[in-house]
Amino acid sequence: MLLFVLWNRLKISYFRTKFLRIKEGFYSNNKVLSNEKFLIDLSNLRNEHFGDQLFFIFSIIRLSNFKNFIFKVDSKWKDLYELFNLRTSEQSFKSFDSNEVSLVTTFRSFVDLKDKNYFREIIIFDSMDKEISNPFCEEIFNFFSKEKNVSFHDTLSLKFDGLKVSNKLEEILKSEFYIFNDTIYSRSFIRPFLIRSLFKVLESNFYLPKRIIQVGSKDDLYKNSFKFPIDTFFDLRGKISLKELFFVLSHENCKGYIGFDNAIMHIALFFKKKAFVKFRGRFSKQNRDFHYKCVNCAVGEYAKSNIEYIK
Repeated sequence: MLLFVLWNRLKISYFRTKFLRIKEGFYSNNKVLSNEKFLIDLSNLRNEHFGDQLFFIFSIIRLSNFKNFIFKVDSKWKDLYELFNLRTSEQSFKSFDSNEVSLVTTFRSFVDLKDKNYFREIIIFDSMDKEISNPFCEEIFNFFSKEKNVSFHDTLSLKFDGLKVSNKLEEILKSEFYIFNDTIYSRSFIRPFLIRSLFKVLESNFYLPKRIIQVGSKDDLYKNSFKFPIDTFFDLRGKISLKELFFVLSHENCKGYIGFDNAIMHIALFFKKKAFVKFRGRFSKQNRDFHYKCVNCAVGEYAKSNIEYIK
């Protein structure tokens, strides 16, 4: 795994030299961008995670011309994009007009893309550019925004038309609750140390009398060793869909999120919920500060005041 990461970083460094840096965080093979239609490719699940999907979704849905964007996605994420009424495609690159449509991706995905040079115009977002000064979603929005009367900070409402919620879930959501998740996919080797701090907060029972709803996948079911008071705890790992997760986090009785700095944290902050976060940290102070400034609060500047870091 370490060799794979190092090899990818070498390839990223090489491709950075082949592209023009047109703005903090953005590179292109053209100095002047002319196309108005975009194909965003985040389909490489080995390189792109749930959070990467969210950064682009939360940015593009705010644009007045969001219909000009097509997301090339893995079928795993298709429901997520449909929830936001975004256009998706699983077709090959060569099914698009390479002169009319610009390819948008990240350096992490670009290094493994076949047909890299098929498109006349390529735009690459570099999430490791330390000169980025705003939260990621604001940076992406500002880059693609064409109209001055559309603001990133305009309020969004998300509709859950057609979503059928079970009677059991509706009953659980009748009382105030916090969402809890203790999943880490990166830096899992330090999970035992991080989770002690997380459980210490839970042991204080600060959330009582509110409920705790634990979410995650079926694979997470046997990883948790914390014992919650049985009458306030509901384990929904592997039992709710992606759409239901968004619905639960947006619910008026959801008072916040408790867990690590992961995609669920970003969803909670998107809905302007409080987030009690155990930050996994980074090896250098520069990287840690960058995460505090641009990554953990990626959904917008307002998120900084909604995050309370767990020591």
